[in-house]
Amino acid sequence: MIKVRVKNIKAYQQFMSTRIIELPGVIQTRSEIVIAEYKRGSGINADLITLKSVRVTEK
Repeated sequence: MIKVRVKNIKAYQQFMSTRIIELPGVIQTRSEIVIAEYKRGSGINADLITLKSVRVTEK
């Protein structure tokens, strides 16, 4: 699971179409969008993810 924080839905769509869907082994995705935040988690900045920094392992 990857937690990502983005500014808006347009930024999210761009992130998904340019970063996640291009990763080797990604066949499909599922998203859960939070409307209100009650507890701040440790999400990652979407700008920090590159194809080089993600390691894909098969189970």
